[in-house]
Amino acid sequence: MLRSSNLSWKRTFCVSLDSIYNLLQDCIVKKNLDAGRRINQLLIQDGLQSSSFMATHIVRMFSVCGSISEATQTFVRLDFPNVYTWSAFLLAHSCTGLSVPLYHKMLQSNVRPNAYCYTALLKACANLGSLNKGMLVHDNIVQDGLDLDLTVNNTLIDMYVKIGELANAHSVFQSSHVQNVVTWTTIITGYSVNECAFKAFQVYAQMLEKHVSPNEVTFVSIIKACPSALEVRLVHFHVVESSLAWNIFVGNALVGIYAEFGNIEDARFVFEHLIEKDVVTWSSMIEGYAQEGQVSEAFRLFTVMWQEVEPNKVTYVNLAKACTNMESVASSNLIYGTVIEEGFNSDTLLGTTMIDLYAKCGCFEDANALFKALPVRNVVTWTTMISGYALHGNIHGALKCYSGMQEEGLKPNEATFLSLLSLCNHLGLVHKGCTFFESMVLQGVIPAVEHHHCIMDLFGRTGSLKLATVVLDSSPVTPMQSPGLRSLLSHCKAHCNVGTSELIFKQVALEE
Repeated sequence: MLRSSNLSWKRTFCVSLDSIYNLLQDCIVKKNLDAGRRINQLLIQDGLQSSSFMATHIVRMFSVCGSISEATQTFVRLDFPNVYTWSAFLLAHSCTGLSVPLYHKMLQSNVRPNAYCYTALLKACANLGSLNKGMLVHDNIVQDGLDLDLTVNNTLIDMYVKIGELANAHSVFQSSHVQNVVTWTTIITGYSVNECAFKAFQVYAQMLEKHVSPNEVTFVSIIKACPSALEVRLVHFHVVESSLAWNIFVGNALVGIYAEFGNIEDARFVFEHLIEKDVVTWSSMIEGYAQEGQVSEAFRLFTVMWQEVEPNKVTYVNLAKACTNMESVASSNLIYGTVIEEGFNSDTLLGTTMIDLYAKCGCFEDANALFKALPVRNVVTWTTMISGYALHGNIHGALKCYSGMQEEGLKPNEATFLSLLSLCNHLGLVHKGCTFFESMVLQGVIPAVEHHHCIMDLFGRTGSLKLATVVLDSSPVTPMQSPGLRSLLSHCKAHCNVGTSELIFKQVALEE
């Protein structure tokens, strides 16, 4: 009878643990911290939290739900955490910078690391952007013979990719004894993110030759790497051949890239044939119409979107860009009214786009009101105001903003100085233009071709042709490649300066 009772208790105990485990997994999936805390309290009351198995999942739950302090509290209560608990704890601290010191503490506790530990450590090194630590962990992986583990190898490639060490990533990729779709996708994503389109397509072609079927992440990465619409159509053909033809993530990538290349009809085709559409799908299509100047179509689509899905701030940014192209005050007011209703008026990105819209329309009263209402103003926001004033030839407004941004401790960037130099060029303000160009150099902003062109054109139009030729010589490109060469020759003609024209022609001849 006693034996039967013990068996019954053990069954109940096992079912109870299974139920708790399932509840914890549900908390992890849903990131439900409150429910996770209640389960943790029950485990503490029943004395079950000291179990390494349950502690591992509690640590993982707190980590996923963003409570690293509670994950740490759970871990330190354990007298002898096993390798799986250590793995969960290392992963919990992958964003705190403590994973590597904790790893050394684990070794001091005579716990031998497994594949899960090294995966957590590699993720920590990737988050820190630390190549040195990553390479040390890589050496330890080889010493422990875990470089043959597929998951560890995939995470190694991912770490090197995220740090920007593509040569190391490719070396690990090539030395991998087994390569699955994740392996191929990780290296393709690395080349795609780092804008190495040729290498991305080279690996993609090898992947297809090996008869490894791309997944949705592979397609999204290779679509983003496409240098032209020709490559997009090739990948699109492969997508249609696969079972991922109407996958929403792949579809969104196709809509976005077709729109980016100006193939609005192809973008629309993919858009129309997607069974499921989310806010990204609609926003990408609206952006495509905005870029092509089809403002009425962008607004029509926005109206239809309201019936299907709720717009987000990106949608409004894209719509505002459409209005910027046609400089419509009425449309600006309509969008901003909706933005206020939706509670996005304090968003810096959206606010900056609306400021740009009002400034280009010449509505500086509205632009200033919006500018002052923004809780956070960055360099882009200030530069947008300066650009608006520059567009309308308002030197006083531009200078006031230039001083204001510096008073707030913000450093002007290339775009800021380009707007100021363009304004000086437009108004013929030589002294101001020279001052801004000197300030640019002194503040460590390297002048690009466009900046040289502005100052050269300013000298040319005001008759300082010799100074203009000096700028032409110091430009980052050769005189023949300079976009200001034609305008400089025109200025020579306007000022009847044959000598400078001949000098320029000699420079061009020497270049050839």
